[in-house]
Amino acid sequence: MLGVAVASAPETLDPRFATSAVAQRLAALVAAPLVIIGDDLRPKPFLAEAIDALDPLTLLVKLRPDVRFHDGTPVTADDVIFTLGSMKDPALGSPHAARLTHLVALEEVDERTVRLRFDAATPPFLVDLHAWGILSRAACGKARDACRDAPTGAGPYRVVQALGADERLVLAAHDASPMARPAIRKVELRVIRDNTTRLLELLDGRTQLVVGDLLPTDVEAVAGAPALAVESAPGLGFSYLALNARSGPLADARVRRAIAHALDIDTVIASKLKGRARRASSILPPGHWAHDDAMAPPAFDPAAAERLLDLSGWPRGPNGVRFTIRLSTTTDRLRRACALAWAEMLGRVGIEARVEVRDWNALYQDIQQGAFDAFSAKWTPVIEPDLLYWVFHSSSIPAPAAADAPARVGGNRQGTADPALDLLLEQARHTDDVAERARLYREAEARIAEQTALVPLWFEDELVIRSTRLHGFTLGRTVSLLPIAAARLE
Repeated sequence: MLGVAVASAPETLDPRFATSAVAQRLAALVAAPLVIIGDDLRPKPFLAEAIDALDPLTLLVKLRPDVRFHDGTPVTADDVIFTLGSMKDPALGSPHAARLTHLVALEEVDERTVRLRFDAATPPFLVDLHAWGILSRAACGKARDACRDAPTGAGPYRVVQALGADERLVLAAHDASPMARPAIRKVELRVIRDNTTRLLELLDGRTQLVVGDLLPTDVEAVAGAPALAVESAPGLGFSYLALNARSGPLADARVRRAIAHALDIDTVIASKLKGRARRASSILPPGHWAHDDAMAPPAFDPAAAERLLDLSGWPRGPNGVRFTIRLSTTTDRLRRACALAWAEMLGRVGIEARVEVRDWNALYQDIQQGAFDAFSAKWTPVIEPDLLYWVFHSSSIPAPAAADAPARVGGNRQGTADPALDLLLEQARHTDDVAERARLYREAEARIAEQTALVPLWFEDELVIRSTRLHGFTLGRTVSLLPIAAARLE
């Protein structure tokens, strides 16, 4: 049996509700999606044998003939219609419902073929499909939560013991998935929240695999351990410093650019991350097809920061302080150390940054309400460039419920409001020409960089520590757990 440790518990294994990274990774092991994402960040057929665009508004999905659900029944077109259709249904309350807004019809052509019709070109949809494993209508259509903890899917593993009070999940191999018969027949996943305890479990052999939930310093801690191997890959998680552009000093783009110039990001990468990260110039990672690789990140230039602050009307006071902000971060050890470094650097140019360490749930509530000055966080993984719409379009600014409108959710927590940027993101969202989409996103990147409401920090390397007894596990850019099904344990 393979022992896997994770840092937090998945909120569900039902892909229709999964939002956290750990939940989505585990859900894919149990409920096979129509596509997976390759290292080129493009979708590849998985449960689907083929997906063809008949025209800009129509997709034809052909299912593989050799795949069955965990209960032995075949995966059919009707199950695809059930899964995607239920996500659109407001009664289900799927957090992914907005991603299916333009999907207006799901039609069964035959038992293995589904036609999807849209009312507008929606290029991001193919990538979105990788997060939505297909579920059995017969098993999961009985009640809203029928498959929350043990979905009946067609992934390479099925749940034999659901996650309970002991925070232990047991999976058994399923031989009729889109993958070859797994050599590892059973997987025990345990939630181990303490970082040191996870490392000790690896060192004593109780755990054979930890994926992603690792710090660069963890690599040093296990260096020289003969029974362990460390692997890394360029990561897709975008770390950033968000600045509240709604009011106060940070409403001035010159102040925000000054903050970006005041941060010695390369030194923090070298010291805090031990060099295991790539400097970011945008939310899109280096080498992404929609990213302008010629775009340079903000330069470390304290003198330029001082000039911009003077020009924006914030001179140093008698005590050398121009103004004070709250810099919020989580209890994560690395994020906390970085926040302290940012505060020290900002102090050098006259900005007093008071570091506030918060539990993520409490901080998240403040962020959604715009009740912050600055906070550091991470978007992961960045695959589909339409994420820019969620993070920067003015319609994605979170807002509380009002008498005449429901609450509005969105990722534009910093409050970016730029009609020209909105138009670029709308055009890119509904253009199916790849070259034109890339041009639009690169133009959008340039506008976003000018505004500096998110200071781009880095893309951390993804790390894996595994037992040397585990062979064939390949760490991909998306940090999927599916390679477990292609690995073997000696």
